[in-house]
Amino acid sequence: MLAGCPASAGGLLDKADRCEREHRFALAQTAYRDSLRRLGDDGSAPSRALRTRALAHLADLCYLDLGDLKCAADSYRRLIENYPEAPETFLARTHLAEMLRDRLNDVTGAIAQYKALATAYPGKAGSDDFQYQVVEGYFGLHDYVQARSEARALIDRFGTSSRVSQARFLIASCYELEGQRPEAIKAFEDLLARDPDGEIAPQARLALAKLLEQQGDGALALQLLQRGGADPVGGPFVAEEKRRLMHELAKGPPPSREEIFGERGPIDEDEGAGMHLRSKPEVSLGPHGKGPAGRGSPHEPEPTGQGPRDDAE
Repeated sequence: MLAGCPASAGGLLDKADRCEREHRFALAQTAYRDSLRRLGDDGSAPSRALRTRALAHLADLCYLDLGDLKCAADSYRRLIENYPEAPETFLARTHLAEMLRDRLNDVTGAIAQYKALATAYPGKAGSDDFQYQVVEGYFGLHDYVQARSEARALIDRFGTSSRVSQARFLIASCYELEGQRPEAIKAFEDLLARDPDGEIAPQARLALAKLLEQQGDGALALQLLQRGGADPVGGPFVAEEKRRLMHELAKGPPPSREEIFGERGPIDEDEGAGMHLRSKPEVSLGPHGKGPAGRGSPHEPEPTGQGPRDDAE
């Protein structure tokens, strides 16, 4: 027990809170631990309330102020496992999940906490966001089958959420990364049909155009990109990728005869009377450009076979 602090657990807890507000974090940590020791195993309702409060404050202090991640993780887990119904537990799960994901690189542990947040608190605001974190977690682990399953669960449970289109995008991306191009194309087309002007639409349009280009539908990919409007949200990366792909498609090979004329090609001159005007046969000019080869101008007399007359005759 700290010298000069009240002997009761409640007094120690108040002292710890005061030290924390005064940024005396080491003293606050000691006081929180002393209050927990003072409470012991007392299971009465008042003691339980003090214990959950002390654990929550100690965990947050260690995580947010001291950077003592082991102390934070131990305190959060003790609170969550022993007092799941306590009012402090929801925020404790949120902080633990964030810490596991961002500070300890424990994606599997973070997924477990986000999944509990999404399912254990029905009707709680933000549950769709927690479910989306589950989807992203499995996607980051390259578990694309489970990521698709969790994304579909999000769509089923939170059909009006703004996260639905993002979930559809990840479903399509999972197919793409698995090499299932036809399924990926269908999934991106489904997303764009449902949300053609949404925030995720420019990225989906770009991804779909790339897939179409890969399977040889360059003209369709170019049309898709040209239909897309300005993207104020997607950022410079999407805009640059769009310009690059449009440039690559625009400088592609010239169209084939089939693409220009259709499968049969151009109509032959000898086919379809009345469907194609024949041009007159070309007239071969003579060496002096005076009409048909071997003939003079049409205004000159026919040759008689006699030689030139002698003027003296």
